Amino acid sequence: MSALLTFALAFTATLIFCSRRLARYLRVLQQDEYNSRRMLEWVSRNSAYDTRGTVVLSVVVLASFFAELKIVSLLISLAGAAALITLAKSEPDPRVSGKIKLNMTDRAQRIYRTAFFMIAALSFGVGFLGYWAEHAALTWAVQILVIQSVPRLLAFAVDVLKPGEDRRQLRYLEEAAAKVRRIDPLIIGITGSYGKTSVKNMLGELLQTTKGATFWPKRGVNTLMGNTRIIREDLKPSHEFAVIEMGAYRRGSIERVCELTPPKGAIITAIGNMHLERFGSRENIYRAKTELARAVPEDGILVCNGDDSFARRAAEEFQKKTTILYGFDRTAGKLDVWIDEIKVDPEGTSFKIHWKGKGYAGHTKLLGRPALSNIMAAFSMACALEADPQFVLAAISNLAPVDNRLSVIKTDKIVQLNDAYNSNPIGFAAALDVLEAFPGQRKILVTPGMIELGEEQTGANATAASRAAEVCDLVMLVGTTNREALKEGLKQKKYPDDKVLVFDDRDEALNQLRQLQKSGDVILLENDLPDVFEEYIRF
Repeated sequence: MSALLTFALAFTATLIFCSRRLARYLRVLQQDEYNSRRMLEWVSRNSAYDTRGTVVLSVVVLASFFAELKIVSLLISLAGAAALITLAKSEPDPRVSGKIKLNMTDRAQRIYRTAFFMIAALSFGVGFLGYWAEHAALTWAVQILVIQSVPRLLAFAVDVLKPGEDRRQLRYLEEAAAKVRRIDPLIIGITGSYGKTSVKNMLGELLQTTKGATFWPKRGVNTLMGNTRIIREDLKPSHEFAVIEMGAYRRGSIERVCELTPPKGAIITAIGNMHLERFGSRENIYRAKTELARAVPEDGILVCNGDDSFARRAAEEFQKKTTILYGFDRTAGKLDVWIDEIKVDPEGTSFKIHWKGKGYAGHTKLLGRPALSNIMAAFSMACALEADPQFVLAAISNLAPVDNRLSVIKTDKIVQLNDAYNSNPIGFAAALDVLEAFPGQRKILVTPGMIELGEEQTGANATAASRAAEVCDLVMLVGTTNREALKEGLKQKKYPDDKVLVFDDRDEALNQLRQLQKSGDVILLENDLPDVFEEYIRF
């Protein structure tokens, strides 16, 4: 009877603990787009294995091993179970904690249930060995194996469910494709290493105002299944135009989105070194991004950033009936659209945009050269679709800054520049330029740096920090991912150590910032990494 009770206590406490722990690993998996391999690599790279539960069980095992009386052994098991359950209850709930919370979608629930069943089966199986041997220490010891197996069983659950997920996704994809064929809007595809979400939102607004009913996902949706879901839910028969953002996660990603939404026009904002880790070389990134240009028919429209050498190359290699290059630098080659006479103030940016031999005065509430580059991209496509340039510029003047893309928040005392989305070297430099130009007393930077730049990541972060040293009165570094590279860049400019503050996570940094900020401060929040990059997650 004592062995059965010990087994029941060990099995129940382990399941309760693993149910909470499983959800935390599932949040990491979800942030990695359900890529089980990348999730396991993250676990290995960060040594994100269980320590707390293992310590509790180890104490129980040791105490049980030396317990001579069955009643003492049973009391130890009761205490151990209570300790493990208490530990489980203290675990943070990933559905309500963290910057990017666990979203228990239908897919997430399927994965969770499958993994939990595997955990329960393993816990019962190995625990039964201890019960059969009537050995309390063994009953508890094997549960350590169960707890340590949680991330691997989660990854295995993804693999087990993959055939069913593939069939389900294929059905959704076919429904979305049929809907696109039936409604037949004029589709504009947008891709690029950065700027594509902003350009999508801008172009959607401009076409809606100047041309007709336009469909565009309001969120940063750029995957095949993300676009599939939004099309199934939101594409209406009244939509004459559709603006689709297309992200490259591997070769063939954009090609598959183009099969779902065949583009008549395309915008390539840049082909930079973002996601260099994923692709291995900039040439591979070029091939992935230009899948969009290949999909546009010969009589279609191709708009490319002439300031980016690889985007300019794409315009030359995949010329269409209408091919437009936009940019700032006219010395790099021919431009069809360019901006000059730029004037920045706290209310926004004034500029002159040139199109077909004429200059047009414009104004936007947006700040920074990347915003103006995005405006040129959207302006070019709208005008290529025969929208009136003056009408387009009137619509541009009403564009509101997108949250976390160099948007301005003003109070009576401070100005906060939020540029916390998907930073890149060009955007980081431009944000620092805006911070420098903005009137204020102290200039403060809060940043975790930039990621997914491959071998260039260390150098790019050091370069950004060197520029920050020329602009900022205080620099607050968040997380450990880029901390040393950023500190090295500051050191190169002999930036004072007492003006550099380091924090383990964003919440800690922002709490300290609220205590330090003074009237007249201008604060730049540059980039906001997912929890798996910024936060040291303890298990």
